[in-house]
Amino acid sequence: MKNITVLNPSTIKSIRYFLASNKFFPILDNEERGVYFPKDFVLIAPFALAMIAAWAEECYKSKNNVKCLVDKVENPNVLNYAWRMHLMDFMKVAYNPGSIYKEHEPSGRFIPLARIDNSEELRSFLVDMLPLLHIPIDESNALKYCFSELIRNVIEHAGGAPAFACAQYYKKSRKISIGIADCGKGILASLRRTQRYLLDKEHKFAIIQALKPGISGGSSIENAGAGLYFVRSIAKASGTQFAVYSGDTCYKLTQKRKGEDTVFNSDPLGDRHNLYESLPYWQGTVIAVEIGLENNKAFDEVLTEIRRTFYKNRIKNRKRGIRFE
Repeated sequence: MKNITVLNPSTIKSIRYFLASNKFFPILDNEERGVYFPKDFVLIAPFALAMIAAWAEECYKSKNNVKCLVDKVENPNVLNYAWRMHLMDFMKVAYNPGSIYKEHEPSGRFIPLARIDNSEELRSFLVDMLPLLHIPIDESNALKYCFSELIRNVIEHAGGAPAFACAQYYKKSRKISIGIADCGKGILASLRRTQRYLLDKEHKFAIIQALKPGISGGSSIENAGAGLYFVRSIAKASGTQFAVYSGDTCYKLTQKRKGEDTVFNSDPLGDRHNLYESLPYWQGTVIAVEIGLENNKAFDEVLTEIRRTFYKNRIKNRKRGIRFE
């Protein structure tokens, strides 16, 4: 049995180790797979939950069974957290949290895993999610925007694969961690449909291009390949982390230094980052992002600055002859 191991901790900061340690694909027919939770397991970030849920669905398509393998976990409430986030449901694993455990309402703490197939389900998800976190309306715009853009990307570009999404609110730091995963076409295959110069390129190059403003999509800002660029910029403005993983490559934006000014770079390589290559292959795309709720500027102001960079870069690309549709 080939196991997926939930490392301790599985966070955006340590995303490289989680990805490098787990070989999700290929999925062979009638192959038994397991998800292993070690005894010292303490934390699993939303991106890892979303990945496992998306992967589990692909396993069942290939008539595989997915088992939950657990050592004697030192803190059973941590495993109960995975259950409360509905991971066990998507793994189709029967799990008993124990007679002592009392289930808590997710309100104010997290958004459990959801499977989203189309725009109607996305609208319902956005309506339902905001009350769960008890966030004031003026602080929820960035969160709503990020979920909307990232899930819409899956619906439009993943080739029919659903999006799996969830989030966790950390009250002490006032940050929200978002995880979205799909097992669709992946970034390289999606961009190749409109960008012929990518036909002989690899996953690393495609990810870097996808993170630039206006490289793919239609003619308006709402549909012009701006989604990933905007989300990366929002994370940068709030001094948090962002990562995208597709194929064998992961790009991770690192947190800006204390007191460092926010400059919105159209080129993701111009930001402080890590680029991890030759990782185990992921069929599809994974997005991990943190959103800080205590920004120095209002969300609308940040969005205005991001748009300026977007249009400036779009004009440059037109002069270079790069197609947008």
